[in-house]
This record gives sequence, structure tokens and C-alpha cells, in this order.
Amino acid sequence: MGALCLNQAGQDQLTARPSIIPGIFSIFTSERHLKILRDKENAVLIGTSIDELIRHHPSLKAPVFDAVKSTLSKIEDMGNTYVIPEDKKEWYELLPVPKEGTEMEMEGVEAEAVEPAPASDPFLQEDVPRDDLTQRDHDNNIVMFIDVICRVSADIIFL
Repeated sequence: MGALCLNQAGQDQLTARPSIIPGIFSIFTSERHLKILRDKENAVLIGTSIDELIRHHPSLKAPVFDAVKSTLSKIEDMGNTYVIPEDKKEWYELLPVPKEGTEMEMEGVEAEAVEPAPASDPFLQEDVPRDDLTQRDHDNNIVMFIDVICRVSADIIFL
């Protein structure tokens, strides 16, 4: 992508093949590419390259923004059809509100001692990083696609 920024020949190639920009953006909703896009700062680096491309070739701004909007729409469609697995529902539901008449903790008031979490709690296992547990426990591809497109578009949105 960086080479396309350098000269008019690159822009001419992109103009001759209008499916290239949407094709590039299709990787941001591809399960096959998801792991590598979340590793390190790969999505940010791609976003920076796209930003440079638009800066050097302003005529590509509209196709890039159309591709961003299309990607966001695809993620929205996937989110609307997502079915929460039964064993993950606690990660997607709100906590119940205490019924009237039950005591609630108030700021500045001493609370009763709370029992520590049981030792079987996976978050207390020191040999397993918390990020790995969090991702394994409740992340889904839609959440990760949102993360990736946000990293990619952070630079290009402000043009």
C-alpha cells in the first residue's frame, strides 16, 4: 500500500480496479485475518498506510470512506444476527437490580466483610494472563471486528 502512495502509476492502478479498496477492507471482517489484525499494532499500521494513501491521492478519499461505511454496515448486520450462546449469556445481560426494601451499600458507610472469591476462580490463577481469560470467556468475533475497524480507522476518520 505504501508503494501506491508514491506515484501516479499507483493511483492509476487503483482507479482501473475499483474493487481493490473494498477488497482491502473486506479483511477487517474476515475471521481468517482476525488473529493477525489483533496482534501487536497490525491494524493500526494498515490504517496509517490508508491514511497516507488518502493524503497523497485525495481522489481516493470517497472510495475509502465508502469502504469504511460498508465495513461498519457488515459488522452491524453480523451483530444483529448474532445469537448469544447459552453458556455466555451472563456476559451479555445486565445485573439484576436489588428489590425495594433490600439494603444497598452506600458510599462512606462501612460494608460487611465480603468473602474472597473461591480459589477455583480462573481470574485468580496466576499462570493464566487475565487478557487471555477475558477474551476466551466472552469475546466474540463481532466485538473483535469492531476493535479492528476502530484501530484501522482511527487515523483516517479525521481527514
